[in-house]
Amino acid sequence: MRLSRWMLLTPLVAGTVAVATGCGSTPSLGSGFMSVNSATKTVTFKVVAGYTTTNDYLNYDGYANGNMTITVPVGYHVKLDYYNNGGVPADLGIYNNQDQLAFSGAGDSIQNINLNPQPGIPPGGSETISFTPTQAGTFKMANYENRFPTMHPRYHDVGMWDVFKVVQSGSPSIGPTS
Repeated sequence: MRLSRWMLLTPLVAGTVAVATGCGSTPSLGSGFMSVNSATKTVTFKVVAGYTTTNDYLNYDGYANGNMTITVPVGYHVKLDYYNNGGVPADLGIYNNQDQLAFSGAGDSIQNINLNPQPGIPPGGSETISFTPTQAGTFKMANYENRFPTMHPRYHDVGMWDVFKVVQSGSPSIGPTS
């Protein structure tokens, strides 16, 4: 069997394209994803749904399944500048381990998502979520718009969640979960 030179080059070209496009790799979370004003105790995070192909675009800033952690001290005013670059409507909220909003203003409650006929942010849309954490703890930053109901009141998520950690003191940060 004789192979053309194009047949021999196809795997090489495909491999080069996969490496060049990131193929689901997670980005470096540099200063473009967070800004801090220590004087006013305000921190703004850029949160992009569908930032990379990771988890079939069901990710925040390229991270899914708890692989990114945002950390803020109690009392800091938090602004989540949320953009939906994914292909389906998506939501963002900070939830406790009972799937309730962790803080007033920290997103949409599950009840609101269930009752709202057009919940979530459409592809290409954005919103800013603002709140002030009042207690330390580890919470889930999640998209409960896209989840699969099984047995009420618990749901299985689709992996579009990361860790939101509130600490007593320290500095805000964003990065891969350690």
